Amino acid sequence: MSWMLAAGAIAGALGLLLIALLTIRLLAYRASAPVCAGEVELERIPFRRYAPAMRLLSREDLDFLAQQPGYRASIGRKLRKTRRRIFRKYIRELAADFHRIHASARRIAAESPDPNSDLVAKLMRQQMQFWWAMLRLELRMFAPGLGQIDMTELLTAIDEIRIDALRATPRAA
Repeated sequence: MSWMLAAGAIAGALGLLLIALLTIRLLAYRASAPVCAGEVELERIPFRRYAPAMRLLSREDLDFLAQQPGYRASIGRKLRKTRRRIFRKYIRELAADFHRIHASARRIAAESPDPNSDLVAKLMRQQMQFWWAMLRLELRMFAPGLGQIDMTELLTAIDEIRIDALRATPRAA
C-alpha cells in the first residue's frame, strides 16, 4: 500500500514538473513577442513562410536517413534536436505574429464606433484556443508519441482573428 502512495506521489510530482516546464515554455513565447508599435497590414500576413516548419518534424526524412549506410542513432538524435530547435524559432515567430494581429484586432474593436462585444468575445476565445493549441504542440514535441505535430490549428486561429479584424475595420466611404 505504501508503494502505491509513493508511486502516486512520484507520478503527481512528474506531472506538475511537466506542467511547469510547458508553462515556462509558453510564457517564453509570449515574452519574446514584440510589443506592437505600429499598424499591422492585416491583408498581407505572409503565412507561407511557415510552410518549411510543417516538414521539420516529419518522420519521413529521419526514416530515409536511417536507411542510409553509415547511419548511427546519434546522428538521428542530433538531427531531431536541431530540427526541434529550428521549429521552436518558427513557433516563436508565429506567436509574435499572433500577438501583433491580436493587438491590432483589439485596437480595432476598441476604436470602432459600433459596439463590438461579439468581436471582443471572439478575440478572447481565439486567444484561449491559440494558447491551448500551443500547449498541445509543446506537449507533442516533448513526448513525440502523443501524436503528429501540426501547425494548421495555430495558423487557422491567427487567420480567423485577421478575418474578424478585417470585417470590423471601418471602411472609408
